[in-house]
Amino acid sequence: MSRTAAWLAAALALTACSPTPDERAAAQLTQLAQTALARPDRVVVLRELDAVAWQRAEVFGPYTPEPSLPEKLKRDARVSTIGIDGRDDVVMLVLWDAQQQPAAVFAFPRGTADLSAIAGQPFYRTDCFVLGTGQPPRPALRANC
Repeated sequence: MSRTAAWLAAALALTACSPTPDERAAAQLTQLAQTALARPDRVVVLRELDAVAWQRAEVFGPYTPEPSLPEKLKRDARVSTIGIDGRDDVVMLVLWDAQQQPAAVFAFPRGTADLSAIAGQPFYRTDCFVLGTGQPPRPALRANC
């Protein structure tokens, strides 16, 4: 195999394994929640969630029917992939960018932190949430942290 072919194969392999923005955001939020649970204050500072550019977020709880979603999400293939309308093990988190487009759409396991407690309450980069002590931990939103 020539050097060019080997380099091209390696480059393609790396590209194929690169996480999507949704995967990066989900992994980062999981890490932020796990780190918060290990601290006495149990605070997740949302401005630290910087895997994608976002301004506002929404949580859609288990069994949210697709017809009740905002129009921009009804046409988003990621929503049907998650299948939130038939699941209770996850919530669907949507990070909206400055142009009100979905920058990231991902399933977040309720066992990590049960974000269904804040479903229907939009929150922003400037906010934070405090994880409770129950199992699984449920958050309480705080504005302007």
